[in-house]
Amino acid sequence: MQNNRLVRFFSFFACLAVVLGMLFVSQGTALADTDTTTGLGYYISGGNATVNGFIAPSGFNGSLTIPATLGGAPVTSILGSTFIGNESLKSINIPSSVTTVSEMYFDQCINLAAINIDAAHPSYKSIDGVLYNKDGTELLCVPQAKSGSYSIPSTVTTINRYAFEECTLLTSLNIPSGILDISNLDVSDCSVLSSITVDAANPNYKSVDGAVLSRNGTKMVLCPTGRTGSYSIPGSVTSIEYNAFYNAYYLNSLTIPSGVWYISEDYFDSCSALGAIHVDAANSNYKSINGVLFSKDGSTILCCPAMKSGSYSIPNGVTTINSYAFDNCDLLMSVVVPSSVTTVATSAFYSNDRLMNVYFYGNAPTVVSNSFRWYADGFAVRYQKGRTGYTNPWGGATAIPIEGVAYRTHVQDFGWQDYVLNGESSGTSGQSKRLEAINIKLEGISGGIEYRTHVQDIGWQDWVANDALSGTSAQSKRLEAIQIRLTGEAADLYDVYYRVHAQDTGWMDWAKNGASAGTAAYSRRLEAIEIKIVAKGSAAPGATARPFIQNDSVTPTPVPTINPSDPDTSAVLYKTHVQDVGWQDYVSDGAVSGTSARSLRLEGIQIKLEGISGGIEYSTHIQDIGWQGFVANDAMSGTSGQSKRLEAIKIRLTGAAAEAYDIYYCVHAQNTGWLDWAKNGEAAGTAGFSYRLEAIKIVLVPKGAPAPGPTARTFVQG
Repeated sequence: MQNNRLVRFFSFFACLAVVLGMLFVSQGTALADTDTTTGLGYYISGGNATVNGFIAPSGFNGSLTIPATLGGAPVTSILGSTFIGNESLKSINIPSSVTTVSEMYFDQCINLAAINIDAAHPSYKSIDGVLYNKDGTELLCVPQAKSGSYSIPSTVTTINRYAFEECTLLTSLNIPSGILDISNLDVSDCSVLSSITVDAANPNYKSVDGAVLSRNGTKMVLCPTGRTGSYSIPGSVTSIEYNAFYNAYYLNSLTIPSGVWYISEDYFDSCSALGAIHVDAANSNYKSINGVLFSKDGSTILCCPAMKSGSYSIPNGVTTINSYAFDNCDLLMSVVVPSSVTTVATSAFYSNDRLMNVYFYGNAPTVVSNSFRWYADGFAVRYQKGRTGYTNPWGGATAIPIEGVAYRTHVQDFGWQDYVLNGESSGTSGQSKRLEAINIKLEGISGGIEYRTHVQDIGWQDWVANDALSGTSAQSKRLEAIQIRLTGEAADLYDVYYRVHAQDTGWMDWAKNGASAGTAAYSRRLEAIEIKIVAKGSAAPGATARPFIQNDSVTPTPVPTINPSDPDTSAVLYKTHVQDVGWQDYVSDGAVSGTSARSLRLEGIQIKLEGISGGIEYSTHIQDIGWQGFVANDAMSGTSGQSKRLEAIKIRLTGAAAEAYDIYYCVHAQNTGWLDWAKNGEAAGTAGFSYRLEAIKIVLVPKGAPAPGPTARTFVQG
């Protein structure tokens, strides 16, 4: 139910212009005057007084009585603008001579608790400060400062659409038996209204757990806007009616039962805290994937909850993005649209203030007008190079081709080759020439790419990034294996696959996201490489069973061990910045950093290695921001001075440390407690719940040694 205040505002001033025009042509019009006792401005026309202004007099206590006469003339009307936005007004007494009393008179009077009408008024009356028509059958206006529980009188059969506008202090509402149609009951402004009770004798409606259902329980009619936490729609419900959840501000998860076959198109508009929508697996019309609502066959994405943040990839196979599917998803920064999508419906992306990029992997779908509106400055439609239909993008957005991943290799006797793109081969074939170095970069994709190579006589080098050289120059040393991984937004949106052509082996299978590709302990050169970026979760470009082989008959270099009692080999040190506390001291080797049972969020973290060669990198998922890029070696990850919670973390080792150790870490999350141990770059924490991290433990163990505890439940996503 959209807010009509702007429409009403302009309508009012149109009427006001007409009224003012009449003032200057009417017979007997008097100049405007002010009543010094009440502070009321007025003018007299045709022998009647109209109130047209109010300035609270000195010592005003908030209670205003409009007199029956002003300037010797009876007060018969009040201009609609007289009291709008007046915060000094607490109660108002209106005489019987005023012919029309409108709820519009009191827009934005946030402290007004009572509207009192003279008992002799022929058309209106008030009960406990609430305005009704004379016979009490229509509820006209509940003043905005009315608080607590409110019971609509049993005489009422009709509710004015704006009766509860801006009633932000009402906590519960009781509906009598005589109200047979509540389509006009707009409680979207009642932000703390947590319960609605329907009289048991009402023939059309009933209340279940504080929400309104049809009498037979099959229709979900109205959820109170102040409902908090999780809500499971009763199992009897088969349809969710228009605006049933409009402005349900504080719901963070919603469960739809198996019998629901119809959901009104506005879905869950303005449910600003909604992090997940769950659907009973037995439902034959709808399903949810990672908290997002889809048609049962997966062809249509219906509703992405407002708290989805960072980047979101629409699953392959979806053909239609429905109207309002991403409405009010203000935390989303990018969306990936697979090539299967052919239709984007009206207002599919609407009020998405942070949306920077929408990535399309097929030809341009059919896009209805207004599909893209109110996105972030710098928003771009990014499309896969070679696809068609993007020359005139929608909503005036910039269209940028996705170039993908570009790479070049330094080949024995030939030197540097030209850059190639997206799965093309770099190197040589049938010439027995070794690769000696490589550069890799992303083009047209936000985020970064990191890589390292295993070099003859050297072993694994440290990670480099974004077109830096990995390998050697002028040393005639072969590359033997490679690892490649994405960072930042690219890691959220894509998977990187790569395969190599190795001496005596030929083309090997595809490795993915940091896994090894090539050979070890065979002294075999790499001769060519292919690298490809695909949308997150998409199928691999080919077989993945055998990307890397290692000669286990060769005795490996001994792995150093950790001796916790020896300070010279103390492994991992870390400290956290805690809400209201600040930076804590460093702790090490599995000790707790953070707080317990104090409900304080972690806001930043620094991690470093001591006494160990190599490095450590880490990335945090932050409230309203999502995953940050990886930082390294005691740099801060998180925010400073922004009061934003950490929600999840990834930690990984680099260089020699990654060869010698595994890094394990576990977190204590709000409403969840200690989660299990994550390892080597896995996510630890939560997503989609708005839960804060409160504490963390980190520990190094020798490579391949047992985990320090359970590893099954490291990360929970709504």
